[in-house]
Amino acid sequence: MGVARDRALMREAIALAERGRGRVEPNPRVGCVLARDDEIVGRGWHADFGGPHAEVAALRDAGERARGATAFVTLEPCSTTGKTPPCTEALVAAGVARVVYAAVDPNPDHAGRADAVLEGHGIEVRRGLLAEEAEGLLDDFRLALGRDRPWVVLKWASTLDGRIATVTGDSKWITGEAARLEVHRERARCRGILVGIGTVLADDPELTTRGVPGPNPRRYVLDPGLRTPETARLLDVAAAPTTLFCAPDADASRKSALEERGVAVVAVGPSERGLDLEAVLREIQGRDRVGRLLVEGGARVLGSFVRERRFDQARVFLAPRLLAASDARPALEGPTLEHMREALDLELLESGTLGGDLRLELRPRRD
Repeated sequence: MGVARDRALMREAIALAERGRGRVEPNPRVGCVLARDDEIVGRGWHADFGGPHAEVAALRDAGERARGATAFVTLEPCSTTGKTPPCTEALVAAGVARVVYAAVDPNPDHAGRADAVLEGHGIEVRRGLLAEEAEGLLDDFRLALGRDRPWVVLKWASTLDGRIATVTGDSKWITGEAARLEVHRERARCRGILVGIGTVLADDPELTTRGVPGPNPRRYVLDPGLRTPETARLLDVAAAPTTLFCAPDADASRKSALEERGVAVVAVGPSERGLDLEAVLREIQGRDRVGRLLVEGGARVLGSFVRERRFDQARVFLAPRLLAASDARPALEGPTLEHMREALDLELLESGTLGGDLRLELRPRRD
């Protein structure tokens, strides 16, 4: 293959990598193309957090045609075991003859190690092809490296005028079936899901994954006074582990009773309007190694994460309907603001429709 052909194939790998946007963070977006004799024999990309890496997806697509092929990868193949086995091992086992990658892995556990592993098995390696173009795929990954909290995804579904329920609490259903199914896909991508005690008391949710393949996330509740009812469905830890975050002065006997049922109860300090969110997030990552956390509500909890700027993405579903009622319940609640300059600016990453609903992928604007 010539240099021009190599560059064209790497650009295709970069385009494939972008398909993972919004679904793999804080992992990097990665794409891979396998080619042999100027023919593409396999394509793959990292599609879901915790799912197969791009190289593995491309090798599966190629099958036996991967033997003797060249792999074009946007990021140095991983060489250590994480949520999945090393991609270097997969490339060696498949009989790939050559690996061309764009960017060196910024993770110090991996950086530069792939070359020695691959070359030790007789595979030719070239690094740095279109590295500058591939660097943009790593922005979120670099941001998350070394942090002591999960990647936080906020989710809410509302009417066009920002309402999630009528004054009576009726909210079934704001969005259509396709949008609701996508929420369950997001739950399957995340290692944890968090709500406030208000949501537990109002809806008695299970917070499990339904209708799509994937594991149930760990469940977390901000419950300062340990008011979660004994009959709450999420206290069934056979479905998924459950942790309640409470205030230091929460009732000790109630705490013991919950722990006897297998529920973890963790006390954290207070903040101005509730529990210390940063302490909660550190506990979630430190105790359970949760890399991606979905925050589903309610309005006060979502408002707190927004107000304190403690989130990385927002996935918003807007139904084409209006309540136009001042007493209908808002999607987010917070303190009174007097000036528009106090608003949080968001960057629109992606938009589309699901059924009849609008889907928005956003993140806080980075200056």
